Amino acid sequence: MKPIRVLQIVTSMRMGGIESFLMSHYRCIDRTQVQFDFLKHRDSHDLFDDEILSLGGHIYSVSRINPLRQCRYDREVRRFFQTHNTYKIVHSHLNTFSAFPLKIAKEAGVPVCISHAHTVMKGLDFRTPFRLYTKAVLPRYYTDAFACSEAAGEWMFRGRPYQLWPHPIDTRLFTPNAGVR
Repeated sequence: MKPIRVLQIVTSMRMGGIESFLMSHYRCIDRTQVQFDFLKHRDSHDLFDDEILSLGGHIYSVSRINPLRQCRYDREVRRFFQTHNTYKIVHSHLNTFSAFPLKIAKEAGVPVCISHAHTVMKGLDFRTPFRLYTKAVLPRYYTDAFACSEAAGEWMFRGRPYQLWPHPIDTRLFTPNAGVR
C-alpha cells in the first residue's frame, strides 16, 4: 500500500523555525504510512532539500505570493493542483497568507486543508492590509487549524477552534558541556 502523501506548503526549506519543526517530524514519521512533499514559494536549492529527497519526498516550487501579481500566482497554483491531483491533505505554514493556496486547494477538491499559525503579527508594514484581509477570509478555506502557541492560535483564528501543536525542541542540544565550553 502506498503512503499517504501530505503536501507541506512553505516559503522555503532554509534553516528556520518552521523548517526545523517540519524536518524534526519528517525524520520521525513512519514514511511507509505517511510521506511529506513540499511546495515552496522560492525556486532555490535550500538546506533541507537533499535530505527531503533522500527521505522520499518531492519538492515543487511556485512564485512568491505578491498581491500585485495575484493572477499569475493563482494560475501557477491551479496548474500545480491540476497536475498533482492526488493530494488528500494540504498543510500550509504561510500564516495568514495560507488563504491563497488553501483557497485553490479547496477549489481543486482537496478534502483536508490545514492552516498552521506559527506567529502573531507585530507592528505594521506595507503587508499589514494584506495580512488583515487574508486573516479575515482564511476560515473559508481551512478544514483544520493548528497553532504553535496559544498566542498564535488566538491571534490567527480569533476564537475559532484549533489544535495546539507546540514546536519540539531537543533540549539535549542545550545541555552544558564543559569540554565544548
